[in-house]
Amino acid sequence: MTAGTYTVKVTDACGNTASSSVALTQPVVLAATATTISNVTCNAGNNGATSSTITGGTTPYTYSWTGGSTNAMATGLTAGTYTLNVTDKNGCTATATTATITQPAPLVVLSSVTTNVLCFGGITGSASSSVSGGVMPYTYSWTPGGETNATATGLSAGAYTLGVQDANGCTGSGTVSITQPTAIGITFSSTPDNSHNNGTAKVTVTGGSLPYTFLWSPGGNTTDSISGKDSGTYCCKVTDANGCIDSACIKVKATTGIEGIIGNAGQITVYPNPNNGQFTIESSISGASSVEIYNVLGEKVLTKNLSTPKGVNTINISNQPNGVYLYRIISDNGDLLGEGRISVQK
Repeated sequence: MTAGTYTVKVTDACGNTASSSVALTQPVVLAATATTISNVTCNAGNNGATSSTITGGTTPYTYSWTGGSTNAMATGLTAGTYTLNVTDKNGCTATATTATITQPAPLVVLSSVTTNVLCFGGITGSASSSVSGGVMPYTYSWTPGGETNATATGLSAGAYTLGVQDANGCTGSGTVSITQPTAIGITFSSTPDNSHNNGTAKVTVTGGSLPYTFLWSPGGNTTDSISGKDSGTYCCKVTDANGCIDSACIKVKATTGIEGIIGNAGQITVYPNPNNGQFTIESSISGASSVEIYNVLGEKVLTKNLSTPKGVNTINISNQPNGVYLYRIISDNGDLLGEGRISVQK
């Protein structure tokens, strides 16, 4: 029987009647509603939650959510749709409308080089970022350096990591490498001046960024080599395509014939002179140096590092024929410290 009022009427054999009524009741219709409490804050997370509202039926109720939760509230949910089935004490059932848990798009961090370092050892590099997904606004942190903007400037060469956090605390990262050219390197070669203004000097450049420009001083020449120079010091400034600059100096030496030698009196003493090819050089000049011996043809017959920067050294050219020889004392940086003539007579 369904809910309602029912009457029974009784009639006896004499035609007398009597009646009575009874009411059958039923509970209110069991109804369930599912509601989203919180969506997932970070893409692929599991912090979504739903709740339920139940009316009618007969308590207590039992709950069954898609995903397995058996509570009135379901927590720890990933993004998706969830359905609630409710059963009351009498076994009556109801199904809730679907609750949908959403999530933001994945937080994607892309970092890229804006400018590499122009000159070796410089801090002219910069990097930028492109961020999508998550929930704005974003906060930025570059490592190393601590820059907190979407673009980092004043960077030296190296690897940098950009960490990004969105408004929900979700994080992402990207990396970038700032490069730099190799250091400019300058090497020199030269030929001496033989008193006719015919000395030369040339630079060879490595590193930096091609092409190079050159500026010599004194003279103002703008090529990688100079010629027609007398003895002296010449400096070359090299600038590469990025404006990076390096410079170096070289001495163009002078060659002097034996007849033109003037000794440094009081600084270099050679004895005995004449000698049999073995003699002593006594120097009062400080600093590391070497001795060069030339014959009358200008050929170098001996080079020897002086064993003491300031003192007595024995030289042996007894394997050379009799004649007049030129000795020159040269410092480590190429300066002429002293020179003179010796005579070998065996």
